Amino acid sequence: VYVAGDSQAEYLGHALTTERLGWALDVEVADRISTSLARPDYFNWPAELAAVMDDRSPEAVVLFIGANDYQDMAAADGSRFVQGTPEWQAEWMARLGLMFDLVVGGDRHVFWVTQPPMRDIDLLESVTMINDLAASVVATRAHVTSIDIWDLFGGAGGYTKYITTNDGDTIDARVDDGIHLTRSGSSEVAVLIFEEMETRWEFAE
Repeated sequence: VYVAGDSQAEYLGHALTTERLGWALDVEVADRISTSLARPDYFNWPAELAAVMDDRSPEAVVLFIGANDYQDMAAADGSRFVQGTPEWQAEWMARLGLMFDLVVGGDRHVFWVTQPPMRDIDLLESVTMINDLAASVVATRAHVTSIDIWDLFGGAGGYTKYITTNDGDTIDARVDDGIHLTRSGSSEVAVLIFEEMETRWEFAE
């Protein structure tokens, strides 16, 4: 299992590593702070993932990227795609689609984790757009499943710091910055991913 993304991927990777100790999972975590699809000049996720697929050939890829993406993007001719415009949206979807297509191989499956509601209003607007755009791209690719965490962390009610688990426990699910998930919050996301994995593979306890 290869877990990749921006800083949100760190705690999620740890949760996937430890929450199912009885499963024969070999988890590698590649969290790159402040990365995005918008800035391949800073860190090129499609190129990185293509190299990893060739080298390690993971059976499952978990991607948690998007919180840093709502910014202008440079075009190949040096012009700019202005954030939020139709041209920007089309370019971002094309970049996401390329990344998904570069990880196709054998029975490999990709689990795309959506963004949670954010406390900051502008960031909330941006991740809402990112989630909508990503949903359209995921829908056209059978090897990708969306792990939708929007409702888990507030949904239509907006950002919430505390959530109630399926066990009835109330946990502090968000870091004080109003952006990141806590380790406990990430564990709840890991549960959703494990449930999807169980629909595809059999694991010995």
